[in-house]
Amino acid sequence: FSVTTLPDKVEGVVGTIYEDSVELSWEPVKNADCYNVYLQENGKYVLKKTVKTNSYTLSGLEDAANHNVRIRAYIRATLGTQKGKITTYSFYTKPKTVTGITASSITDTELVLSWSPSSDSVNRYYVYRSERSNGGFKLIKTTSSTSYKVTGIESGKTCHFRVVPAVIKNGSIFLKGSTSQTCTVSTKPSKPLNLAADNITADSFTLSWDKVVNATYYRVYRYDSSTKKYILIGSVYENKKEITSLEGGKRYYYKVRPIKRENGVYTYGYYSDLFRVTTKK
Repeated sequence: FSVTTLPDKVEGVVGTIYEDSVELSWEPVKNADCYNVYLQENGKYVLKKTVKTNSYTLSGLEDAANHNVRIRAYIRATLGTQKGKITTYSFYTKPKTVTGITASSITDTELVLSWSPSSDSVNRYYVYRSERSNGGFKLIKTTSSTSYKVTGIESGKTCHFRVVPAVIKNGSIFLKGSTSQTCTVSTKPSKPLNLAADNITADSFTLSWDKVVNATYYRVYRYDSSTKKYILIGSVYENKKEITSLEGGKRYYYKVRPIKRENGVYTYGYYSDLFRVTTKK
């Protein structure tokens, strides 16, 4: 005469939750040969997998939604399969991670961030900013919109942004999504101010201007009356340039543009106002 006891109820179910999946694990049941994992679909529990280990990953789940799972241990014996009591585990998947973050309407002090909507139930987005790409992010805005105008940025400044979606219920965070990838953008360098001409002779002079914050170098342009365009005549790292090979008693027009170069990326600043100078006869 042989008696097989029923397997114990599955205990200690935990889940590592993502937006479309959950990694389930539980405490092993003594003498259990396998476990059945069920997922509730349309009001009914459907067997998703029979596993021999005390873990299983459910995938293909709806994001930002409630899901119910049942797990039951089994022992296969000569008198038939013995099944334990059902354990139910409920959880919510995360909202979709924000994608498509872009920056537009970039000036020397502001820009507009925008991104693709997350899950339908998401009603808040947390916008974070840092001056470093690998940390130091601080919350700068909580918004229900999929865009945000960032103001008060230093000219030519490189900023890093991340966005986190959330579902707010009764004034508290009910669900929170994963952090988006980082959007890195630089504001434009400001236009050079106070252009001046020194040491003017018949064929040369020194053009100078105020330094522009975060500018790497400057491009100097001169107006060409034959083409009716401003032509690049040189680039300099200092905020001045020696202009030579000019004609005496002639009027010339110049513009200066600051450029920021960082990690192979060029950010072009605003042109200075037109500056006019006449050489000596």
